[in-house]
Amino acid sequence: MGDIRIRTLIPGPLATKLLERKGKNVPQGPFNTLQTFAAKGRGALLTNIDGNTLIDFPGAIGTLILGTVHPR
Repeated sequence: MGDIRIRTLIPGPLATKLLERKGKNVPQGPFNTLQTFAAKGRGALLTNIDGNTLIDFPGAIGTLILGTVHPR
């Protein structure tokens, strides 16, 4: 991981299946806007379950200082 890579539409096929399942089983909150699911993160990048690597903007305040998975 090190570059932004878009391999599928967002949401991709795996995320679409999980979003359907989530819609049937999890109450919808007002800030439930992310249309994908994280598989791994590194610094400011997040790789979703469909293999797309994106900048982790939804991480917000939780990752602003160190990002995801600080190297140390």
